[in-house]
Amino acid sequence: MRFLLPLLALSACGGAGANLEGSVGGIDFEDVNVVFFGGPFIFFSNVTWSCLDVYWVSRTYNEGSEVADGRDFSAIQFAYSDPEVAEGLWNVAGEAAVSSAFLSQQGGALRVWEGRGGSLDVVSVDDDFVDGSFNITFEAGAVSGTFTAEWCRNLKDN
Repeated sequence: MRFLLPLLALSACGGAGANLEGSVGGIDFEDVNVVFFGGPFIFFSNVTWSCLDVYWVSRTYNEGSEVADGRDFSAIQFAYSDPEVAEGLWNVAGEAAVSSAFLSQQGGALRVWEGRGGSLDVVSVDDDFVDGSFNITFEAGAVSGTFTAEWCRNLKDN
């Protein structure tokens, strides 16, 4: 219930945004500049990316390798096993229909922490926006909050 008011405020503004709190691997993840959804993904980042810039988002990554344009960033992503984001309360543990990951790239080296527990609650999906909340635990921390994600055609199942 504590996340309902920020979520309603985000939706009323008509734009994407997130109200998150937490950290993973000692990296605070509260300042979110981008929230996109498309294909099977919901993607949050502390760096401002255009929709065209997130072509690299994938279900799997090679830890230690560089992604995107090499810039430093932190991100959270959710990936559905189905081809599209859908409404519902989704568990992210084990062999769930939705997986979560915390990504951090520093100095050209990507680190990935897989979500170990928690849930994603997508309360509405339309052609332009997805509204919801989540509470995810990782091996090295936890992040929770509310969001409104904007549609991005460049998020595809790679």
